Amino acid sequence: MICSAYRFPPFSAPLAQGERPMRPKPTLEELEQLAEIFSMTLDMICVADIHSARFLKVNDAFTRVLGYSEAELLGRTFLDFVHPDDLEATIAILREKLQRGEYVLHFTNRYRCSEGNFIWLDWLSRPIVEKGICYAVAHDITDRIEMEKELRESRQRLQDIVDFLPDATLAIDASKRVILWNKAIERMTGVPASEMMGKSDHAYTVPFYGKPRGQLMDLIWEENEAIAANYPTLKREGDALLAEAFSNALYGGKGAWIRMKASPLYDSNGQIVGAIESIRDITSIKEAELSLQESERLFRTVFEHAPVGMAVIDMEQHFLQVNRSICAILGYEAHELIGRSFNEFTHPEDRQGGVERWEQMKRQEAITTQAEKRYMHRSGRTIWTISQNALVIGRDGKPAYVVSHLIDITAWKQAEERRSQLEEQLRQTQRLESIGRLAGGVAHDFNNKLQAILGFTQMALLEAGEQEKLRRWLMMIQQAAEGSADLTRQLLAFARKQNIQPKILNLNRIVSSLIAMLKQLIGENILLTWVPEKDLWPIRIDPSQIDQILINLCTNSRDAIGGRTGTLTIETRNVLLDEAYCHGRPEFFPGKYVMLAVSDTGCGMEPDVKSRIFDPFFTTKEQGKGTGLGLATVYGIMRQNTGMVHVYSEPGKGSTFRLYFPHADLPSDEDAEKKPPRESIGGGGGDETILIVEDDADVLEVAQTVLARFGYTVLIANGPNDALKIVETHPGIIHLLITDVIMPEMNGKELGDFLKQRHPDLRILFMSGYTANIIAKHGILEKDISFIQKPFSVQTLLETVRTVLDKPAP
Repeated sequence: MICSAYRFPPFSAPLAQGERPMRPKPTLEELEQLAEIFSMTLDMICVADIHSARFLKVNDAFTRVLGYSEAELLGRTFLDFVHPDDLEATIAILREKLQRGEYVLHFTNRYRCSEGNFIWLDWLSRPIVEKGICYAVAHDITDRIEMEKELRESRQRLQDIVDFLPDATLAIDASKRVILWNKAIERMTGVPASEMMGKSDHAYTVPFYGKPRGQLMDLIWEENEAIAANYPTLKREGDALLAEAFSNALYGGKGAWIRMKASPLYDSNGQIVGAIESIRDITSIKEAELSLQESERLFRTVFEHAPVGMAVIDMEQHFLQVNRSICAILGYEAHELIGRSFNEFTHPEDRQGGVERWEQMKRQEAITTQAEKRYMHRSGRTIWTISQNALVIGRDGKPAYVVSHLIDITAWKQAEERRSQLEEQLRQTQRLESIGRLAGGVAHDFNNKLQAILGFTQMALLEAGEQEKLRRWLMMIQQAAEGSADLTRQLLAFARKQNIQPKILNLNRIVSSLIAMLKQLIGENILLTWVPEKDLWPIRIDPSQIDQILINLCTNSRDAIGGRTGTLTIETRNVLLDEAYCHGRPEFFPGKYVMLAVSDTGCGMEPDVKSRIFDPFFTTKEQGKGTGLGLATVYGIMRQNTGMVHVYSEPGKGSTFRLYFPHADLPSDEDAEKKPPRESIGGGGGDETILIVEDDADVLEVAQTVLARFGYTVLIANGPNDALKIVETHPGIIHLLITDVIMPEMNGKELGDFLKQRHPDLRILFMSGYTANIIAKHGILEKDISFIQKPFSVQTLLETVRTVLDKPAP
């Protein structure tokens, strides 16, 4: 292209030595010769003046491409059509090339078309200085430029996308040179793309592992066990490779867990031409997984070793998971519970309530529930629990499963039941104490009155001679007094206030001696069967109390059988009660016992009646036919002797009373056997001197009269102070002191002890209707104490006085 010397200073520079001067403007003939050439090519060709840069000739292709006519172009300069933004650059290129001596000029610029648009032209020009012209050939490269632009933009968009990816991404070509290194991998490794692009020889692994080494992408081309060994979690998904590894060099040597995915890059022929790998920092995920694993391990440990039963239950009520405690509570192994419904193990009476609470949770009306609930142990026993359930909602907002806690409260329930039983026992004991206090208060005065009635009646019988009517009346008075005395004794026995003298004895002997009397008591319509056990263990009890027990129990059985024929069985047996038997029975204690059982085929008892049979004055008999103290007396005697009573009864099937006497590991006392009663009053008299101390005048007179009649010298005192004076003033020996126990001034025990200190040979006989534990502890007479219970008969008084006087001196 030719420019004027004015516009293009380099073109007007002096000619070099030997260079020919430019020729004048070409002739018309020369131009016409060129025109023929112009018309033969499809390229854009123009000829311009080298000095003015004006077009001298353009071919058809030139006008066709630009849209101008030849007339519009001729006379215009080359620079008139250059894009303003390209003008300075075009001039600068031309000047630079000409100054360097280049005469084949190649450049590109945008050129204006007739419609005002610009196209890209690729110019190749050759100035011919000697002719003063410049030939130029131009090619329209607009499509190529636009394509290159689009390609650059596409590449940029792709690069932006790759850089936008959160995962570190790199790619290599078939020569394993780095062709992609995105922003994420720059941030991860701290290495900019400018330093890594084009690198090979595994340079891209150094930021990850501190040295070059085989990488996951290498396995795209070949199987390599050494490289694969670096990735224990390696797996394939189609043609992609996935793995996880710890990269020790990342983040300044801090290291990180990374997850990698490598895939091949294919050309249009399906040949592998490279590989791309995405790398994600999964350290936080790994830490979360480890934390989750630790949490799961902790949960599993807590779940398995929790002291309460725990279970995970699906919404169909089936066990999904169970811990050791719930297995222990129910008595099953875990595999025996999983998959089964908890309702299978629920107590039948509690199933409906459990279903209702479950339905509430399914409807999400309740998220948590709590209730006392019974389950059935594998052994069949009932387990009391506190059942706590928590509903877990799934991601879909629907109930997913239930976490259940079971707290075994069976022991607490049993303790609560035992506490209730003990409270009832306490109330019963308090009632007994109240009755005992009442009985004690009444017994002393009442027995004194009975003593006077019984004593004078028996003395009157001695004086009545052959007067039958008078004797009959007196006998009726005596029987009434004795019946009243029995009633008082029963009341004291129930309240454990009667005085007893326990002995080591064989129960079989005592029962055997009573069989004949008991047969008469129950009547001929009842068959009495006696079943003693051989080698029965000894027990310690007052023999008279066995009489009371059997008479009351047999009387109760007789009344239960009524006028029908029936059977009454008395049996004895050695038994050993263990913890299992005593569990749930607060009145029972483990140990060795002798059992006395009385069974009948009577009418039996309803549960409400059975629960009250030992209550004082409770009776089911018609008015006037029972005092309600018979079984209460039995209960009181057993409690007084630390024994136990168990009753079994069903309506229509009879009753069985089992009495358990503690085993006494001692030989039987020789005097424990019953002595036959004396049939008549008389004998047992003497000539000794006896001092009687009694604050009740009637009793004092009775005792004086009886003893004086049978030969004794009798001194009387109406109280302790009077007795002391008599002892001080009496000139002779006093052989026996008979004293009431409860008196004003001082009690009989204190009086006896005082006199005994001064008269060691003095014998003492206590008498009382109620001792108030003065000479007895818990109703058991102290050792070597001689005692006679009011009201006593004349015969009993005489025999007892004689026995005391005849005892060897201490």
